[in-house]
Amino acid sequence: MWSPSWFWTWCSLALVARPAAVFLLLAPFRMPWRQKLLLCAAGLRGAAAIVFSLVVAAKKLGLVDPGGTVLGIFTDYQETSAARLVQLPANTLLRGAPRFVADLPLPKGVPIVEILRAGETVVPGGGTLVKEGVTLTLCGEEGRLSALLSPEADS
Repeated sequence: MWSPSWFWTWCSLALVARPAAVFLLLAPFRMPWRQKLLLCAAGLRGAAAIVFSLVVAAKKLGLVDPGGTVLGIFTDYQETSAARLVQLPANTLLRGAPRFVADLPLPKGVPIVEILRAGETVVPGGGTLVKEGVTLTLCGEEGRLSALLSPEADS
């Protein structure tokens, strides 16, 4: 039989106790308060309820970019980066002689993420020898990559 006391018990558990417990559980984690509030609104429930709660709460808390989708809230916890991947012939950096990755003249903050040799991918380390005819995949921000990609870099 339904009684008002059950209703108020449910409301206090769902709207006060559960969010407070979630907030306390998230206290040790370094995350923005708005994300903590979002998770408190969703609570510790089943997957479907969490997804729908997160979608609504994310929009209300302003965690979704205007014109964007809510899908980013599930996987993107960091600010977006301007980094991009660029493939470059190794000859551009070698200047006629093989070199180790550590000795290549690369701008600070532009790592080589892979080397393509004869159809094979090599994950480079500082001691990896780079020879002519290979392709380097670099990762960096536009400003740092522009020095390598400009026509003056070839001379």
